[in-house]
Amino acid sequence: MNDAFQLLPYVSALNDKMIKYYSDKYFNILNPKFIKVVTKDNEPIGFFVGLPSLSKAMQKAKGSLFPFGFIHVLKALKKPEAIDMLLTGVTQQYQNAGIAAILISELQEEMIKQGITTMETTGIFETNPNVINNWKNFDHIQHKRRRCYYKEI
Repeated sequence: MNDAFQLLPYVSALNDKMIKYYSDKYFNILNPKFIKVVTKDNEPIGFFVGLPSLSKAMQKAKGSLFPFGFIHVLKALKKPEAIDMLLTGVTQQYQNAGIAAILISELQEEMIKQGITTMETTGIFETNPNVINNWKNFDHIQHKRRRCYYKEI
C-alpha cells in the first residue's frame, strides 16, 4: 500500500505498528469475497478492499444499532445490494500494466455472483487520471465532491 500511494499528495506512509493495528482492527470483519489481490512471484502488486454498503441499512436503522438497528446491518452484510470500495492500489512499477482492470474484473465477477449491481467508490483525487480512467467504460456518475481549503494565519 505504501508503494501504491507514495506519489499521491497528502498521503503518509504507514509504519509497521500502524499496519498491524489496522489489520487487526478491520480484516476480521471484512468479507474475503470482496478482497482481491494480484501477485507476481508471490509478491502482492495490486489489491482491492471492498465492503458491502451499509448506507441504506443505517438509514433504515435511523443511525442507531440498538435496539433493533443491528438487524438491518446484518441483513446488508449477508445480502448486499451495493459495494463500497474502501481501498485500491497498484504498486508504482505496475500502474500502467492493467492490474487495476484485473482487479475490477475479478470484483465484477464476484458482484455478479452475489447479485450486486452497484459500487460506490471512495475519494479519488481529481488529479489522478489513472484511477479516473479505470471507470470510463462503466455507467458512472459523480455525485460527491470533497474540498479542503486552508488559510495561512
